[in-house]
Amino acid sequence: MSLLLSIKNGFAQEANSHMTFILLIDDEVPVRNIIDGFFSLYDSAGYSESCIPFNYHVGWIELTDSDYHKLLFHRPNDRIAFSFTYKVSDSSRIYKHYTLEIPQEMINKVYLIIGVYNYENLESREKYFIPGGSYGATISSPGLGAGIFRWKHK
Repeated sequence: MSLLLSIKNGFAQEANSHMTFILLIDDEVPVRNIIDGFFSLYDSAGYSESCIPFNYHVGWIELTDSDYHKLLFHRPNDRIAFSFTYKVSDSSRIYKHYTLEIPQEMINKVYLIIGVYNYENLESREKYFIPGGSYGATISSPGLGAGIFRWKHK
């Protein structure tokens, strides 16, 4: 009976896909403390169409195969937002939430590097400051170069 249950459970679980993904926060690779990660897809009018959760691991993110397919093959004029919460340290009760828009052409690349730079960090502010926000971000991928962007910390 237990063999039958494990076979049924094996078929019920959906396979997962991985994206090579490097995340930096103030030039440091967060080893853990990345929680509540998800992609949001917005239509051309700005309405949210779907939320795609992911699990962050150092160097890659994991999402279901169907969510990965949804992320790769959405309509060309849709927007993609990448959101996550960062717990500053294991002992800290300080959480920072980040949301960045990712250019659609960067999603299906060999790897993606996102660097988030908090303006409260003097070194980050000197390198990446753009007026009007509390953090900036760089997004880079092979063949597309890098861009510096600004978003407001919520």
